[in-house]
Amino acid sequence: MECKVINWYKLIVMLNLNELIFWKIHILAGQYQWLDLLIEFFAVYSGYVLIGVVLCLVIFRSSPRYRLMFLEAVASVVVARLVITELIKRLIQNPRPFDAMSEVYNLIPESGWSFPSGHASLYFAIATVVWFYNRKLGVVFYIVAILMGLARVMAGVHWPLDIFGGLVVGIISAIVVHHFARKSFGKVT
Repeated sequence: MECKVINWYKLIVMLNLNELIFWKIHILAGQYQWLDLLIEFFAVYSGYVLIGVVLCLVIFRSSPRYRLMFLEAVASVVVARLVITELIKRLIQNPRPFDAMSEVYNLIPESGWSFPSGHASLYFAIATVVWFYNRKLGVVFYIVAILMGLARVMAGVHWPLDIFGGLVVGIISAIVVHHFARKSFGKVT
């Protein structure tokens, strides 16, 4: 019986920490117009830049290696964003910060359940696949994915745990897809 009390206590502490971290990050929203524009860029548009870079690699460096990277990225996104994330969202049904607390300054329009972050799962899946094929570019993709996650918390549409959940789903999905691609096609140069 004592074990269950400790587990519930840890859960309550973790959820309070999630809210505390949210407010520490979100407090920056609505303070300066230039910062709100930067938050909006990273929260909404930075992912399109990453997708554009991947497409440019496939188009301008037309090699079997980058074509396989593109196929792995697409497969990872489908698994992470369209399958796993949606399934978890339907099971958990966690409200977004602006739905849970009226004091939240909602910087960008968003709807639906928050956990895990679909944006984080999508862009961390892409970053992981790119990292498998080009370490330096993969690090840049990871940095942009992290900034996107922070911006979505600042914008008031996600909790920090939503971003972490999306990160885990995206990275694991990409690792699994890469493993199966390696088994199916071998190492492509």
